[in-house]
Amino acid sequence: MIGIDPLLANPEGGDFRLLPGSPAEGYGCLTFSERSRAERRPVTAASSTLPAPPGGTARDVRNPAARALEVSGPVEENTVWAADTVRVQGDVEVADGITLAVSPGVRVEFQGYFSLTVRGRLLALGEPDARVEFTSAHPDSFSPDSSLSGAWAGIRFPFTSEINEPSRLEYCVIEYAKNAGDSLRGGALQVSGFSKLSVVNSVLRRNAADFGGALACTHYAAPEITGCLIVDNVAFLGGSAVHCLDAYPRLTACTIVGNEDRNPEIFDPAAAIYAHLSAPRITGCILRDNPSAYFEPTQILYGKSDCTAWSDIGDGWPGEGNIDEDPLFAGGAPHPYALQAMSPCVNAGSPDSAGLGLPARDLAGTPRLLEGRIDMGAYEGDPQATGVESAVGPFRLEPNLPNPFASATSIRFRLAESRSVRVVVCDAAGRRVARLADGVRGPGLHEIAWNGTDDRGRPLPSGVYFARLDAGPESGSRKLIFLRR
Repeated sequence: MIGIDPLLANPEGGDFRLLPGSPAEGYGCLTFSERSRAERRPVTAASSTLPAPPGGTARDVRNPAARALEVSGPVEENTVWAADTVRVQGDVEVADGITLAVSPGVRVEFQGYFSLTVRGRLLALGEPDARVEFTSAHPDSFSPDSSLSGAWAGIRFPFTSEINEPSRLEYCVIEYAKNAGDSLRGGALQVSGFSKLSVVNSVLRRNAADFGGALACTHYAAPEITGCLIVDNVAFLGGSAVHCLDAYPRLTACTIVGNEDRNPEIFDPAAAIYAHLSAPRITGCILRDNPSAYFEPTQILYGKSDCTAWSDIGDGWPGEGNIDEDPLFAGGAPHPYALQAMSPCVNAGSPDSAGLGLPARDLAGTPRLLEGRIDMGAYEGDPQATGVESAVGPFRLEPNLPNPFASATSIRFRLAESRSVRVVVCDAAGRRVARLADGVRGPGLHEIAWNGTDDRGRPLPSGVYFARLDAGPESGSRKLIFLRR
């Protein structure tokens, strides 16, 4: 605090803009007077500047100089939080038609059990090295139980009008939020009857709720969750990561691990993604190791196989391109859920990324598309970008794609060094029916097509076959399911 006149333009008339030369430049939040919808210049995700107040100039919101700001109550004018730390002292509600923007690197710190309710628009656009954090002022007091100590009440979109411009959270961290009392769904994010929300390259962790430890979607909500890490959240009744009720969220290239359902009885339905009367679309995700007490181990409850594709799902799940394999996480700081170079999730995501709405970079800031194909999960498996060692054994036989197949499938394998390689296809009785490769191959990814014929080119009947790879002293096999038209 500097304790001198801030030189405001006309505080008596409601104009709190700073005059040129004000000693308060760079401090506090920026508030812009309301204009008609026709006059108001929108705040877009593509721009790092926000609309100027009447008679003023636009201001770049990067690298904020302000140290702390205290906020609470309604936000009724377009506003930017540009302080290093924003201390939330009470419930905050963004009015319909109003934009609240949060600058890169800002830490939004809730001092008690308060919520951020968005009836207008929220833009929290961080960067890989300057994330926006929504967190508790007292995280050491937080525990995944019914108490409110150390928790805040999350970000809520309660039937937000679709007339508003889309809300977007990018490179954010949302943690230590809990839903209790009159609202039991969605620890970090609660979205009801609203679809113009994108959450991109963000981390949702250590949140809790009865339903949907990290995210709850209800009443036909269809937000897009892309490239996010959802980890260490807790649900007490169902949906340790995501709970859906009459909703259609889209989860693309997310890593969802280590979320716990604490359903009290083994017959209480529970799973990481709980889809009650819903159809969440899951594409290119890693969904594994999310425990519950439910008697039937599953990562998805009541989901639809035709809405789930190109994902690594524990306990198995039907759908095009899905696998059930150890993803080989890196396990070290700063990105423990990045992929090792030999992960089966590398180049195993959707072969057609058009229409997925993927950002240019992943959660670590690595280019999103390497080697011509997207990887499963929130990280591209680039060892140079993640600091992961590149060698994990001499070879790996990848899942064949597609599987099952009707006309042809691609058998893929990786080598860390040049090896003499032999690839054959055997029938269910172990008899060799086709030799696909026999010779030296260099390091890297290799693909060999098989069209369901034997060595003489004769078509084989539908059935189960096995691709076997021998690379020096190592070998491996994969099941091929051939369904001839």
